[in-house]
Amino acid sequence: MVHELIRAVQDGDTERVDQLLNEGHDVNGWDDAFRGTPLIYAALHGSVQMVKWLAQRGADVHAANRRGRTALIKAASQGHSRVVEVLLEAGAALEARDTFGRNALMEASRGGHTETVLTLLERGADIEACDKMARTSLMLAAGEGFLELVRTHLEEGSDVNRSDKVGWTALHRAVFEGHREVAELLLTWGANIDAPDAAGRTSLLVAARIRDPEMVAMLLKRGADREKKDNSGCTPLFVAALMDDAATAKLLLDAGAEIDSRDNTARTPLMVTCFRGCLDALRLLCGAGADLYAETGEGYSAMLSACVAGKPDAVDLLLDSGFDVNTTNSRGYTACMVASLAGHKEVVNLLLSRGAFLPTTGMDRPET
Repeated sequence: MVHELIRAVQDGDTERVDQLLNEGHDVNGWDDAFRGTPLIYAALHGSVQMVKWLAQRGADVHAANRRGRTALIKAASQGHSRVVEVLLEAGAALEARDTFGRNALMEASRGGHTETVLTLLERGADIEACDKMARTSLMLAAGEGFLELVRTHLEEGSDVNRSDKVGWTALHRAVFEGHREVAELLLTWGANIDAPDAAGRTSLLVAARIRDPEMVAMLLKRGADREKKDNSGCTPLFVAALMDDAATAKLLLDAGAEIDSRDNTARTPLMVTCFRGCLDALRLLCGAGADLYAETGEGYSAMLSACVAGKPDAVDLLLDSGFDVNTTNSRGYTACMVASLAGHKEVVNLLLSRGAFLPTTGMDRPET
């Protein structure tokens, strides 16, 4: 049975391997428990002598497991550089791909194995080869935070601004995973700091979305465009407000970000914080002078957004910041009218306690 051969390979017992093969065991037999061939197993575990022995006994260096991973890909993924050399000398395909479209170089990069990466590059591996998502080895290394390996890729000529299928560059990936030193290195090597992905998100917008003030500060220092909008019209400040990240929002405001910027639906950051009940960001925006009375085309202000959503704490903060409780919007509605129509009795009662007048025509007065 194949598992006997695998056990002998595991033990590094070449005499037992030779005996089993002479008894008729298939050197390329598939083992269900391991899900691979003896050669793939030996390569995965870095057994140089066993890989040599199996190759000499006719092991197929092109055989792959059910995920399409050959012995070479497996060896590279674990950083077994000498095994990689042995397999290449035995004729293994340098650019063989697994079911994800990754080759040995990509797997070595994803695992952070600099020596193996250099070995593969010296043997002619394509540094710009990409997987099915169009991600290169540089992007994979950047996403994993391997600083020195990223440096190696750049020194070997990797395109720092190449993007994948969703428009992400190595910089996008480094920022998203929080690898600040890698991001700084990429910028030093010419990464486009304001490159947008398919959704229009720059590295600064990504940093704001993952609530990473330190990354935001670094990108601003490096000159990132603080007003660059994504495809929805959201600026980094808008995103920070949406995430209720007051620390990031303050950094952006201190850098001069427009406090009342509008998205594609004419909402301001203040309106969004009120609708979602993002109190930390709301408190910051009110204190920084956001326009309390700005409206969308439909007449929704920050106050009416809070009333529609039933956010009493947001309503309270707006009133404390000076909003006139009986102000009417461009369509003649007050906050109390909107809260009553929306059925939010707690908000209505709060407004009444703060001096609101409730029209009774066509409306039921809520319980107090």
